[in-house]
Amino acid sequence: MKKFLFLPAMFILLGGLLLIQLPSGQSSPVQETVHLRADMDTYIQSWSGETNFGDEDYLNLSLIDVGGSLGAEFILLHFDLSSIPAEAEIDSATLELYLVETSWAETVGVSAYYVNDPWSEYEVTWANMPAHELIGIYREVDSTVDEYKSWDISSYARNWHSHPASNN
Repeated sequence: MKKFLFLPAMFILLGGLLLIQLPSGQSSPVQETVHLRADMDTYIQSWSGETNFGDEDYLNLSLIDVGGSLGAEFILLHFDLSSIPAEAEIDSATLELYLVETSWAETVGVSAYYVNDPWSEYEVTWANMPAHELIGIYREVDSTVDEYKSWDISSYARNWHSHPASNN
């Protein structure tokens, strides 16, 4: 069980869950839901540029004041889609993160970004972070705890599935 933090907020991430809707191969489409847990998860921290957090229980996500400067922590999640048949069509994909605890009282914006370069859970740091898209999938996240927060990442999952080498 991993936890993550945002603006100062604490989340517990239960493995990062990706829900994918697939039609069946029958003449009348029947959808199948595939649940995938992240096979790699970590976070990186701007003020600890060379530190790797792959073994940590917490996944921190924040924009905070660090000695008068803006500090950032980003979460990296990877999902192995190899169990999905190559001929399958992905109807939808949803990233779900479970919010257990928070220190904020308002709604904040959180985005999921497409990562362009490979990375390793036990080697990635702020100093060697992978390149990512500059525009992400944005969602307002409220401070209600003990529930999943979700992002529609269908476009990401379709691209990962049709171009497996791009699944970073």
